[in-house]
Amino acid sequence: MAKKRVELALQEEIETQGEWENVLQREGLIVVDVYQEWCGPCKAVVGLFRRIKTELNDDVLNFAAAKADGVESLDKYRGKCEPCFLFFGSGHLVAVVRGANPPVLEKTILEKLKKEHEILRGEDERVEIKDPVLLAKELAEADERRRKEEEEEVPQEVAVTVLKPDILESGRVDEIINDLTEKGIEIIERKEHTFTKDEAENFYDKLKDEPYFQKLVEFMTSGPSEVLLCVKGAEGVVKELNELLGSKVSGIDAENSCLRAKYASDTMRNAIHVADSKEEAARELAFFYPEFQPPTVRVSRPRLVVELAEDVSGIETQTPSGPFLADIPTGIQRTVALLRPKACALYKNEILQRIAEAGFTVALQKEVQLTKEQAKQYYSEHRDEKHFDELTTVMSEGPVLALLLARQGAVGIWHNMLGPWDVHEAKATAPDSLRARFAPPEPDPGNGEDSHSSINLLHGSTTEAEVEKDVQFFFPIERTVAAIKPDAYANRDEIVERIKSAGFHVAARRDIQLSKDLARQIYSNLKDKPFYEDLVHHLTSGRTLFMVLTRQDAVAGWRKLMGPTDPDRAADEHPDSIRAVYGKNVLENAVHGSTNTQHALESIKLIFGEEDVGLPEKTEAEAAKEGEHVGMSEKENTVEPAVQQLVEQNKSSEEASQETKKGDEPSPHEGATPDSNQPAEEP
Repeated sequence: MAKKRVELALQEEIETQGEWENVLQREGLIVVDVYQEWCGPCKAVVGLFRRIKTELNDDVLNFAAAKADGVESLDKYRGKCEPCFLFFGSGHLVAVVRGANPPVLEKTILEKLKKEHEILRGEDERVEIKDPVLLAKELAEADERRRKEEEEEVPQEVAVTVLKPDILESGRVDEIINDLTEKGIEIIERKEHTFTKDEAENFYDKLKDEPYFQKLVEFMTSGPSEVLLCVKGAEGVVKELNELLGSKVSGIDAENSCLRAKYASDTMRNAIHVADSKEEAARELAFFYPEFQPPTVRVSRPRLVVELAEDVSGIETQTPSGPFLADIPTGIQRTVALLRPKACALYKNEILQRIAEAGFTVALQKEVQLTKEQAKQYYSEHRDEKHFDELTTVMSEGPVLALLLARQGAVGIWHNMLGPWDVHEAKATAPDSLRARFAPPEPDPGNGEDSHSSINLLHGSTTEAEVEKDVQFFFPIERTVAAIKPDAYANRDEIVERIKSAGFHVAARRDIQLSKDLARQIYSNLKDKPFYEDLVHHLTSGRTLFMVLTRQDAVAGWRKLMGPTDPDRAADEHPDSIRAVYGKNVLENAVHGSTNTQHALESIKLIFGEEDVGLPEKTEAEAAKEGEHVGMSEKENTVEPAVQQLVEQNKSSEEASQETKKGDEPSPHEGATPDSNQPAEEP
């Protein structure tokens, strides 16, 4: 009994939400063993905790055991059998250890206790984290919700396939079924059926005027048939089955690969029957299975037309039309389009107009300057081809505009729009294609210009696997630093909710009172500006909440959500932006954000102490792959939501130019640098 009293004294019991909140209000480091009622606290580590507590005899360190079943704040930890230890520094989560691992627990306790003492003495600031396991789960759930929002349930197209009496008589039913399943056809129902004369006449009613009708009826009633219900994907099974079957008439080429060439004997004994159309298939389904309800499948919602809020540079979105739309599979797809440097410089607006006219949504766009080595890395699969050096030279001679396009059949449509890879072939065989219409200008040897005329100016992903590779290369997940300044600190909870609603994930938080030294380091790029001291004074006048945000378009996405530096301008042009809602003037403008990914990394190291804050744990292969993006120079980082205005960069360029002359912050769409001329802050 004495042993039990010692354990209870060592770990404070928490069984209600009220007790949980009271414990988190205390100063110091508290290590909480989160357990389930059915299994109890982790007894294996009690001895370790007692030894550490006895050896250190430190009142700043305390231990608790919290029953997840009765604490609402721990609802996400319920039902887990693995021991979980949460480390709180004065009510803020600072570490998580899963599993009864004494060496890791002891090391974490000593490190966080030392840190807590430094914080309480005012020598350091606390870095709050989110449980990485819960964060990963939230990310997965958000992706699943987003996927479901982009999909809808539709009835699956079903085709009736009748294997005729001659096939059953020959014993080749299983052989035909194997041929169908090898082509991806799924058979969801099958039954044997012997036609009566009336049924056969009714089933083939549309052929009643044909001279062979009565012989067909006699043949179909001569023995049992096998009825199959076939599906493949959401739709298209009727068309695909007819293509697999081939001609219905006799005299089929024996070398033909269609099923009737393999199994048919003559016009009538042609082995298999399938409806000619979806309407006929529905009639036949009702004939054999009058009560059958087709299964439902989830498909991407069709979003063919992009509606622009206004006319930008005379470019309007139109209903898709033209020869490139034929025979493209249904379902929303993504594809990556690249405008090589000369296309970006000479034809960007015209190409963007053609993209809009084809019904594409520009989901993301980014202008990057590739080095020769990065170009070689990107086109590494072409390393042994004769045009490799020429291609990589073209790709690295100026900024490349990368676009992530979305619409139904995106990969195939964009591939068709581009035309042949070789410019000369494109001009000869597909003069209306983009590669023919937007070809390299003829070089001027007198000016020392080299010819790259065989290299086209546009690139497109050709497969979905290539799309994913291109997305990872040009649009990797980014981190950015966001700050809620002292003037908006009272509204921090509302602002954080806006941030989360915009699809950002708060990977780390640090709530601090900035010292003048740290404020000057953060804004060292503005030290020569006349407003510098006013800015430093404002930032040290109260508490600031710093966050590491992650998202595919984190840097530009956060700058867009912030809005222009001047809250008055933000209210006019972007009334839903954070600065429009919470900003007061160009100095007290509520929030702050990194200019680019490099500045974000520097800010993370400066404010959070470690450069990997906000990064998920990576395998060696993933880390190596991420290295592909290091050093890629971003001249412009413009990332647009899926229904955002096309070619907005033209307008943003003009605005940024005007505002820079007035001393205001450049538009976030123009890739401002730390040396940009700004009034209150940059980034």
